Amino acid sequence: MRRLLVICALVAVGLAGTALARRPATDAERSAMASAIGFPPACVTAFVSTVDADWGKVAPTNASGCPMADGFSVVQNKAGTWSEAWAGSDYGACPIDGVPTRVARDLRACRKARAYILCLPRGTSFRKPRAHPRRCTTLGPHDSFAQAMNLTRLRWRGWGRRVARGSGIERGFHLPYSHVRVRLKAYRRRRACGPNGNDYLYTRLRGTSRFGTTVVRFPHDCAD
Repeated sequence: MRRLLVICALVAVGLAGTALARRPATDAERSAMASAIGFPPACVTAFVSTVDADWGKVAPTNASGCPMADGFSVVQNKAGTWSEAWAGSDYGACPIDGVPTRVARDLRACRKARAYILCLPRGTSFRKPRAHPRRCTTLGPHDSFAQAMNLTRLRWRGWGRRVARGSGIERGFHLPYSHVRVRLKAYRRRRACGPNGNDYLYTRLRGTSRFGTTVVRFPHDCAD
């Protein structure tokens, strides 16, 4: 019995230290929120923000017999009437138009912005955004080998900040591969990536080794 009481006390402490998050909507709230996006109440899941109860999130269930749709809607209660404030088909970085960021995060309608750099995956012709990569070939569709780097064993400090610094190995592009230690600086961070364009892209990467310095210039729109 004493052991059970100790366990219950620990659980209570854990819950007390946990920040509140969105809550499921009541049946009445779900009905009103569903009406705001033109769906039957039984065909949506709905949540209400615990940061501000005048905001909610509605998503279609896509269950049998229900309207089919992608994404979700953020709805707002004004003077007792729910209306759609924002709709999206993907979960992107904050902020989102017309919704307070604290509310949007509470509703899981957006997330903290990420930082990327463009790397060329094996067997492809176009670079893709990568976050905190351990290896990265920067060769773009119009770059010569002299304008690019073939990097591996990457280690980064401050990734996501305005300037990230790192180190790694430059292998070059000719067999047998080289093994040159290189110091790196990723900078000129711009908002460019992700579903709503609110993630960051480092548009410059400078590599310095005993052979000199290479500066890679990436496009600003997170795509080749």
